[in-house]
Amino acid sequence: MHLDSIQKSYEQAGLLYDLFWAKRKSASLHFGYWDDGTKNLQDALKLHKQQLADFAEMSRNAKVLDMGCGVGGAAIFLANNFNSQVTGVNISSSQLKEAENNVQKAGLQNQILFLEVDYLNTKLPSENFDVLWAVESFFHCEDKIAFLKEAYRLLKPDGKLILADYFLTGLSKSKQDMQVLATWFEGFHIPNLLNIENLEVETKKVGFCSYEYKDISRAVMPSSKRLYQLGKLGTLSGQLIKWLPNSILDKLPFNLAHTKATVAQYKALKKGLWQYGFCWMGK
Repeated sequence: MHLDSIQKSYEQAGLLYDLFWAKRKSASLHFGYWDDGTKNLQDALKLHKQQLADFAEMSRNAKVLDMGCGVGGAAIFLANNFNSQVTGVNISSSQLKEAENNVQKAGLQNQILFLEVDYLNTKLPSENFDVLWAVESFFHCEDKIAFLKEAYRLLKPDGKLILADYFLTGLSKSKQDMQVLATWFEGFHIPNLLNIENLEVETKKVGFCSYEYKDISRAVMPSSKRLYQLGKLGTLSGQLIKWLPNSILDKLPFNLAHTKATVAQYKALKKGLWQYGFCWMGK
């Protein structure tokens, strides 16, 4: 049921990503990384991939599994910039169709393959990949430890799991704070988040021998604020149309829970309730 909700949400919001998140130009759905030289969202989305690859010291000619590949932006980036052979997995058939079109336009069909499977149940061979790349897909997983164990199984000896995702901070949280987080979790289909302090502990328990984490919340704050602004507009629109029957509301490119969540995530990030982190783990 959780997977069905995720799939429906992304497919419902596809048009909004096209209009407001440069999806067609960037083939990306994630937060952008902003520095002093970043001019626009499209540049920020590209810089996010480069910064993550630099942070994790991405190697050339690697065999990569993209766990939650979206519409193929990371696979194309890795193939173009690191000569990677990439397998991307996703549960959304519509996103995979778009990803395949993007790969064809880039002329990278010989380097990139997509599979419509759950990343916790790929049935791919053990010790088969040099790198597992997961950008904003880890947070959707109900069983985070199962994700880490499956990543460990799939990686070759000396392989790396590279994450960009959301993590809770150890900051004491009031009842109001918990409500803000709950609103965000509901609309983004987040069953739970790992606490930053627990992430390294659980990583080592699974068997990973090296670990590095970097808080990049400041660099993604403009993206978070952009979502907040879009969410405020969406919430207003939602109030105006909420009297429509569900048969019509279900066909619209957004839902009220998601728009409320885009507002809540920014409030929570500004208050320090969560961090956006880059992380890599070595087998």
